[in-house]
Amino acid sequence: MRRAFIPLSLGLALLAFGAAALPLPRDALWLVVRSCIVAQDTFGNPFPCLKVDAGQGAGPGYAIVRAPDRSTHVILTPIVHIPGIESPELLREDAGAYWRAAFEARRYVVESAGGRIRERDVGLALNSMDTRSQDQLHIHAECFRPNVLATLRASAPPPNAGWGRLRATLEGEPYLLRTLTRAELDATNLFALLAAMPGAGGDPSRSKALLIEVGDLLVLAATRSSRRSIESLLDHGCARTLKQG
Repeated sequence: MRRAFIPLSLGLALLAFGAAALPLPRDALWLVVRSCIVAQDTFGNPFPCLKVDAGQGAGPGYAIVRAPDRSTHVILTPIVHIPGIESPELLREDAGAYWRAAFEARRYVVESAGGRIRERDVGLALNSMDTRSQDQLHIHAECFRPNVLATLRASAPPPNAGWGRLRATLEGEPYLLRTLTRAELDATNLFALLAAMPGAGGDPSRSKALLIEVGDLLVLAATRSSRRSIESLLDHGCARTLKQG
């Protein structure tokens, strides 16, 4: 029965998740993840995922998937079903591992661009419950539009300053931002930070967020506005990033 499930699930996953021009079912990503887990367990190859990590010790497992729209766009997602940022299990301390693994996954973006971009030009993005297209938690790793990076880097507050307001807007939306050290990324659950940001009231469901590198520091930016997907800030294919470089 399990062997019969493998070609069927892989076929459905590739059909659903690979047809970028078509509207995707909201469970397409979860179907892909399930297929990758079976493929990894059975063949030792996580295809169609780039990687499946079962987790170590208390660390949660995750999969890395190449998005269907651009080769430089990768997605990190849990190997258990977690609908999205509103899921209460993300407030547990170990859930911060998803952000750390996504941060490391930036190397796949650099590799896909033939090494012509720097990891510091690759950021992470997470949609709110209202703006996501898939009901499986996923963190995007992709190049960010150069003007977005420049705005955030110029406005980065000092470490330990907490949340501050971005003077400019991004795509007409107001953002709050705070600076983190690498040590804080290693020790902190960013989902919990988003739940505690001003205006969230412990409910992160309407928050969308991004994480970028600024020298030796990181900037976490978030908004409660739901006018558009956080992906509008990405430079899909890294075209603008490559042109600027």
